[in-house]
Amino acid sequence: MAGAGLTLATLAADQREAALRGRRVLIVGGTAGLGKALAIACLKRGAHVTVVGRRDPGRELAGAAFVRRDLSLMTNALTVTDEVDVPTLDTVVFTTGIFAGPNRQASGEGVELDLAVSYLSRLVIARQLLEKGFGTRREAPVAGKPRIFVMGFPGQKLEPQLDDFNWETKPYSAIPVHMNTVVANEALVTYLSAAFKGEVNVYGLNPGLIRTEIRDNFLGKGSWKSRLIEPLIGFFNWSADQYAEQSLVHIVTSPELETLPGALINSKRRLLEPNPHLAKQETIDRIVTESTKLVDKALAAATAQPAASA
Repeated sequence: MAGAGLTLATLAADQREAALRGRRVLIVGGTAGLGKALAIACLKRGAHVTVVGRRDPGRELAGAAFVRRDLSLMTNALTVTDEVDVPTLDTVVFTTGIFAGPNRQASGEGVELDLAVSYLSRLVIARQLLEKGFGTRREAPVAGKPRIFVMGFPGQKLEPQLDDFNWETKPYSAIPVHMNTVVANEALVTYLSAAFKGEVNVYGLNPGLIRTEIRDNFLGKGSWKSRLIEPLIGFFNWSADQYAEQSLVHIVTSPELETLPGALINSKRRLLEPNPHLAKQETIDRIVTESTKLVDKALAAATAQPAASA
């Protein structure tokens, strides 16, 4: 891709503040981890921030608007934008995510839990952004096109597994299941770039290994594995706050990205080569088709539940 290998410039403090002051930012998954760290960094520089998540955002995010949603459910994802003035937004960052559990877990709508939270909910919300005119009536004087950032682990040479996308019949294993959400999120960058017809710039974010709570579902929150592994990760790598301040704020506001739609960016602000398995449009189309089928199935299941329990 154009720009692969390029490292985005570090912005001076006054440049970051000027770029964020007045910017209207929606962070999906903004009440914990990387999303919360970014929300705090944006708020202190004068941005108008809305965070979406399950838990109370707490005092640190007192200046942010809050949309409470459990994004394991597509019915909930479908209503997120009902509480947001979508046309006035400048930037949307999708950070919500978990890691697949040791054993298969399913949402209340029958979707494998990691796929539901870490990918499908993003697709549903992004389609609502498109339908409701994301960025078409921006009020703050923010230069350039509106931006969407999809956080995942793009740039890996992984082949999508689409014959059993919901992992209902094939033998379950947490790592391949989670890697499938990784591929789907990179495909989402390409799909949304085309869906917005160049009016919105869409990017993929690869934060690398950061100490957050994302592995709780896999390791077990408070387990001996978590108590051993997470401090090790934190010792050798950035914390969520460090990543937000030293990398993510620079990326979100980078003027260089204006001419690099579809760029995939790592934690060091370096542009990555895309996954070669996603080079064909037919592969992207199939991922979107399978995703749409699963979303429709989830929504149908949710609609049928009251009747089934009556």
